[in-house]
Amino acid sequence: MASLKINLNNFFFFGIGLCLLLFSIDHKIIYLFRIIDLLIISLIGLFILTNPKVKVELLVVFFLIILVLIISSLLGVIKKGFLNFSRLGFIYKYFFIFFVPWFIVSVVKTYKQIKLVNRLLLINFIFLSSWAWIYVYIRDIGLIQGSSRPSFPFGDFRQSDAHLYSSYLSFFLITYLLYFRKFFNHNLLFSLIIVFNSIFGLLMTGSRTGMLLIFVFLIIYGMYMLNNFFKLIFSSQIILSKKIINKFLKKTIILIIFIIFLDYFFYEFLEDNYSSIIRALNFNLIVDMSSQDRVEKLMVSLNEVLYLGMIFGNGLSSNYVWYDGILSILIAHGGFILIFFIFIFYYLIIKKSYPGFFSWNYLLFIFLCLLYLLANLITEYIMVSRNAFPILVLLSTLFIDLSKKKVRLGF
Repeated sequence: MASLKINLNNFFFFGIGLCLLLFSIDHKIIYLFRIIDLLIISLIGLFILTNPKVKVELLVVFFLIILVLIISSLLGVIKKGFLNFSRLGFIYKYFFIFFVPWFIVSVVKTYKQIKLVNRLLLINFIFLSSWAWIYVYIRDIGLIQGSSRPSFPFGDFRQSDAHLYSSYLSFFLITYLLYFRKFFNHNLLFSLIIVFNSIFGLLMTGSRTGMLLIFVFLIIYGMYMLNNFFKLIFSSQIILSKKIINKFLKKTIILIIFIIFLDYFFYEFLEDNYSSIIRALNFNLIVDMSSQDRVEKLMVSLNEVLYLGMIFGNGLSSNYVWYDGILSILIAHGGFILIFFIFIFYYLIIKKSYPGFFSWNYLLFIFLCLLYLLANLITEYIMVSRNAFPILVLLSTLFIDLSKKKVRLGF
């Protein structure tokens, strides 16, 4: 029996690896389901049949969330007189949000597995960073037809999902700088190649979401570094040895040479895609139509649940399919009580991850969670599997690492 359990665990881990290799394929297989969705449904279905362990408090809160959605859907049907069957896909989306982290945390057990998962995440990040500007180039020379802004590969390029792409690239660029670079012990030159490759891809998307996340990261990380700098000054621990100065000069020279190289080879390419770059860097939100549309949809979500005192929502009978913001769609689907229970659910998870002190990995976990929350306030990315899956996998492996350290420390 123990051998069967081990073999099942290996099978599930193989499934996670397969999902990580295929999540970016934007090709619909059945209705709105892509290959990643069909794999996730199959894996989690088999996983549940193995009667896995689950925390009682999390299970109770999850059932309360489902209950709120059911009540809200019934209220929506009573008000509107029909159930919109095209919205049934959201049942899967809500299960996806909660079941994927549970599945990952239950299957990934060892450092070797975490390392392999991180390697697959990094390979995908490098590939998708490259694909963004490769797509623009091969479209410009007429090899493919589609939108001027890149999309995830193997889909319908006529309708761009650049906003999804942009948030994915920016999230993993930040993850690379704060986590992967040190985890894999990359040298400066290799790190620069990965970072600049990602920045090029990010600019090609023409989406502001990704750049906003980068600016938020730069501000917070800049404040963190400045605080550390002043601590060193006031504690009189700065020792400018010859070795430190030489290391700093070496890194500076490599950076300058690398920037000159990029400018020489990519200037014409960047000039040809000037409009996408300007759009990505344009933060004049007052006159921006997409920003105004998001605010308008938030007001719509509030107005459509006013008759219920904003406690419940209209479930699957909400006015819009998408609301361009996680807050708006949650209000429309389940009112403020749904938001409250989801907050409780994730509070319990974050509380459980606390190792007893503010370690770097714990702060990183909290920061990345908040960063993804910020992205979702702009668009409900977590409900789109090709964006959410790799990010939920990463956050889950960080949680596993924190949990293991917590056990070792006896908390």
